Amino acid sequence: MTLLKHAGSCLLAVLLGVSVPVAQAAAPVPQVAAPFTTLPGSVVAPVGGQAMPTMSFTFDAPFALTGFSLNLDYVPEQMTFNAGASTLSSGGNVATLLEALTELQGASTPGDFFGIPPTDNPGAYSLSAFYFAGHYPVAAQTVVFTAVFDLLPAFTAGTHSDVTFSGSLENTAFESHPFGGVATVTAVPEPETWLMLIGGLGLLAHRVRRRRQ
Repeated sequence: MTLLKHAGSCLLAVLLGVSVPVAQAAAPVPQVAAPFTTLPGSVVAPVGGQAMPTMSFTFDAPFALTGFSLNLDYVPEQMTFNAGASTLSSGGNVATLLEALTELQGASTPGDFFGIPPTDNPGAYSLSAFYFAGHYPVAAQTVVFTAVFDLLPAFTAGTHSDVTFSGSLENTAFESHPFGGVATVTAVPEPETWLMLIGGLGLLAHRVRRRRQ
């Protein structure tokens, strides 16, 4: 029915000498190449201790940061996110996540900084901030975000769990560059447990040697 209506409209247009607009395919949206590469870092942590998976950002050139969003997803039955202990480091300089947010706020014009306050919902952590009058220059370097997690009793030795990093960085041209990656946390016995195990194996070996003698 639609084809018949279109054909009829075209015929009527020809008879009346009116041109009919031809539908054009939508032009593809150009993709802006990300000026940085990311690399998640998996870790091994003792049972009941802290795990520190990382996400590294290597910038190919100086980047004028005007906004960002950050999301973490994890298994809340196995670990909890420690925002106060998490850090950002670059070129030998280390700052806690909260200190870095304060510095970013200081780099903006008062009133232009706004964001979602850090939240620690079960299994998720997210925050975002955007400031348009000013920007924070990031040199061509590697910036490492270290997310600190406190392991819970349910996270037993020999098991592992994934931490998903996602979000985006925006520049002064209002170009949004998404990022993402998954780091694996593997739980191992506590050092004391290893020492007890090694000591037990040594005692067992000594007894076996004495019996043979």
